[in-house]
Amino acid sequence: MVLAWCYFDYLALDDIKNLFEKLNKYFTKGSRLYFLIQHSPLIPPTAPIFELELDDILRYSSDPPTLEAPRYAPKQLESIMPGFEIEKLYLMSNGLQEHLFYKKL
Repeated sequence: MVLAWCYFDYLALDDIKNLFEKLNKYFTKGSRLYFLIQHSPLIPPTAPIFELELDDILRYSSDPPTLEAPRYAPKQLESIMPGFEIEKLYLMSNGLQEHLFYKKL
């Protein structure tokens, strides 16, 4: 399982594609990739900081949103991530969309 959190919001599509072209050989069939994409119009100017506070509490902090969000579509991301397919999507009430992708090939 790879946890990418909100960091794809701060990468261009070409950068995400290049990242997966380089890392793809390290993923095995059945690997999972979890990330969030902001579907609200704005994101903070820098990526949030995530901290594990206790065994079951994850906290994050960020600056106020001022930067235009790229709002990548799930199928758009799937098309640039070789061998990965969408397993589950969930749009949360705070404007974040959870993505769970799995390595099929």
